[in-house]
Amino acid sequence: WDGWPNGVWERTYSLTEFQRSKKFRVKWACSTPGTTRQDAKRQGDKLAVRWQDGKRTRRFCLGIIKCDQQNCKIIIRPHVRPAGLRAQLEETCPCGGSLQHYPCGVESEYWLFQTGAHFKHNGTHYHERPTNVLHLTTLEEEKFANVVEEHPKIGPVQLLTGLPGIDGPGHSVAEISSALQNPQRIKYERRKVLGPAIRVRDQRFIPRIEEFKRKHPRWNVDVYWSNNIHVVVLQSPWQRRVSLKDVDPREAVNGIVSDACHNYWAGKNELLFLSSTFEPRFLKCWVPVLMSYSNGASAEHYRIHFLHLFRGLARQCDYINCAVDDELFANVVDFSDAQRNGFILAFVDFWTTRAPNERTEQQLRADGAALLKGCKQHFENQITRVSKISRVVAPDKRELFRKYAYRLLKQKDMVALRTCADEFIHMFPLAKPWIEWWMRPTHAPMLFLASVKMSKRLWDSLPATTNAEEAMHERFYRMIGRQNSMFYGMAGLVRSAETFERSYNAARVGVKIFYGKDPQYWKATRNRYSYTKHGRHELRPKLSRDGRAPDTIAALGLESPKKRNMRLNPRLSPRLPRKSQSVIASKETSPQASITLSRARQPIPAISLQPSYRWSSNSCWLDASLTALYAACGRNLVDLAAIFNSMPQDHLARQFVRLITLHTEQVSGSRRALSYFRAQSVQIKRCGGSETAPVEHWELARHPNWKTSFTLSRDLHEGFGGDLRRWFTWLLDPMQWSAVSCWRQIDSLPYCHAEALAHEYILNIPIVYIIEMGEPLGQPWTIPSTLFPLGKQFAKEHAGMRYDLVAEIYTNYTEARGAGSHFITRYNTADGAIYDYDSMIRGGCAVHCPAAEVPGWLSGPSQALKDLPGEYTLCSVVYNLAGGAAAQDLFRHERRQNAPWGLTLRFN
Repeated sequence: WDGWPNGVWERTYSLTEFQRSKKFRVKWACSTPGTTRQDAKRQGDKLAVRWQDGKRTRRFCLGIIKCDQQNCKIIIRPHVRPAGLRAQLEETCPCGGSLQHYPCGVESEYWLFQTGAHFKHNGTHYHERPTNVLHLTTLEEEKFANVVEEHPKIGPVQLLTGLPGIDGPGHSVAEISSALQNPQRIKYERRKVLGPAIRVRDQRFIPRIEEFKRKHPRWNVDVYWSNNIHVVVLQSPWQRRVSLKDVDPREAVNGIVSDACHNYWAGKNELLFLSSTFEPRFLKCWVPVLMSYSNGASAEHYRIHFLHLFRGLARQCDYINCAVDDELFANVVDFSDAQRNGFILAFVDFWTTRAPNERTEQQLRADGAALLKGCKQHFENQITRVSKISRVVAPDKRELFRKYAYRLLKQKDMVALRTCADEFIHMFPLAKPWIEWWMRPTHAPMLFLASVKMSKRLWDSLPATTNAEEAMHERFYRMIGRQNSMFYGMAGLVRSAETFERSYNAARVGVKIFYGKDPQYWKATRNRYSYTKHGRHELRPKLSRDGRAPDTIAALGLESPKKRNMRLNPRLSPRLPRKSQSVIASKETSPQASITLSRARQPIPAISLQPSYRWSSNSCWLDASLTALYAACGRNLVDLAAIFNSMPQDHLARQFVRLITLHTEQVSGSRRALSYFRAQSVQIKRCGGSETAPVEHWELARHPNWKTSFTLSRDLHEGFGGDLRRWFTWLLDPMQWSAVSCWRQIDSLPYCHAEALAHEYILNIPIVYIIEMGEPLGQPWTIPSTLFPLGKQFAKEHAGMRYDLVAEIYTNYTEARGAGSHFITRYNTADGAIYDYDSMIRGGCAVHCPAAEVPGWLSGPSQALKDLPGEYTLCSVVYNLAGGAAAQDLFRHERRQNAPWGLTLRFN
């Protein structure tokens, strides 16, 4: 069936042929006449035995629309409705000619009955075929699907151009049908083919995973799909066999290396957990022994993965009648708390369910933690990274910083380790958070010999880094690719592991699977040159040319004109000198400098001041805060007046608003509403139940809570990499749940022993949003100029649903200064002007910075803001909700409509 029936003929088709023809779909432009009640009775029955009594369907050809120009090849499909046809004829042809309708009227009809369908065509089409084809036939769809399935990574444009080949692009999918000349149509058809593999919904997951298991009967496929914890563990019998091996005392390639691969799956939060071991006899390389799909990186996800790893090792030990020992489970990992906690929990679970076990849970936790070795490469990379932060480590002290860091690795006992760390902090005080992070009781035993709990024999037999697993990630990328859909990626994992197994079996019978005696040829290079790649060795210093006289500015010991101008002509700052900037010091320049400045005759710009609060009796902390709040509140004084209008005359909020509005000519009337500065949230807990309490249960706070402050911390800084936007997105993400113990108790004893999920759901956001940096001060954060409470796409449709950065407060606080510390403010007004404010100078007036912009002055890395005194660090950030009270109402409405887990929240 090609879709172009023509002539007078009829034929009976089977039901299969009827379905493959898509109910005799034609490519002619046709209309189906309507039916009256009497016609409907005469249409027949599709369950009839004879085709003459079957259900009848008729079609009439509408002909074509053609241009009156003889050389024009455009043939248009007529619209079915008369109004649409008239509109078509009123238009002109793309070639400029007039359009004319050529009707046809040929009738075709078919009868659908119990065992098939009878088709009858009653005339000949004497007109050309329309050039624009709308539909693909079943055969054309199958051809296109075969191309896409063989080349799933090829995009629509490449499919249209031609499939890649050795001699260049090959056949194009447009050769299948003219309907595929449109890249957007190709994209649509391609998505239809790949859609089920890319988007595996929950309702389709079970049949798809069962089909996957049937295709791979040798594999152990274990699925965990509950409480938002989605893990699929894959292991073959061969992987389980090679996971257990004899210890090789000659080289540190024993144990297991585990890591998460972040770019294998297409999902944003999907990870591939891999655990690999070294196969020394035949493959002589690292091979994966356990692979897991995971939709997150929590301790619970890692717990499932490691528990299967332990059970697989134990099963192999039982098979060969070998004792199960703790040292079999030794792993080299990175310093992720989730990975470490997941390993410990799995270790406790394994020994708790395996007899005999005489250790308590606390002893099992300690023994499990002692089996982890941290990656030394991660530590060395961190040394290089921190040493390049010139604010923390001066450029001339980088080598000293590196020496102190490496000394931590060589200490023999804890006293010497702590002493070395204290000296390190004393030499580099700004690196104290970094040093203390590595000295934590959870991290130090995984890295520093002085605090290692593992036996020295086992420690020395394990690899020093997770580089082998990082290389395994790259190997998987080359074998399968990146950004894979779930089932495509799982099939790729199976095929890659079978490739390792096939090479192993081939090498066992003498087949050469690599050239030379050892595929790890880089080891010989390392043993000979102390490095693995020639490009990594230290370059020899450039030889000085003693046969050439000094003939450059540097060789003559002079200063270049560029450096001299930079030194003698510093950029004129709009800021007046602070108390710490002495007027006498500013005049201490060379006579040459005075001459240069007088020649330049650079005009000194006028300084623009804005009245603010004058310092009095150590009030700088209050002055700086009020100035920052004015920068936010002053953008929408109408909303401010409306919201605080109902407050009593003697209320503290009324006094506060008076202070804020001192910047304006008239002090507004009474004010109201805590929600102007506070957020509202509700605590939601959900537990899936346990054996003692099998029914799912929830806990919600009866009333929303006021959330007064948003304070950052060291843990948040580490968790989000110092990115304030990432933290803000996480704060409002309804799917970010944390694991807690179930709250249900009887007589003060736990009734449900399952782990629950908890989430603080933000119901209302403040108009003035204040974020405090928290302890310790000085942590580098990247400050965005805008924040989007409901996402950037939502903000495009509702311009007011965004927070604009309006002010920042800085302090020079240290423990030594104590109460003598000072606070200053930088803010920008609604017209984009940026002001610097210090209540102790300029009579409490803020100074306009004419060349300043929000990027680099307010937003960006907090440790690199322009023209900020070196001893000051960021203390607080203030944002203003652009849409004011209307945006607040819209946010409440959206949060109520999109509450997590399908909850319905009603609040006033």
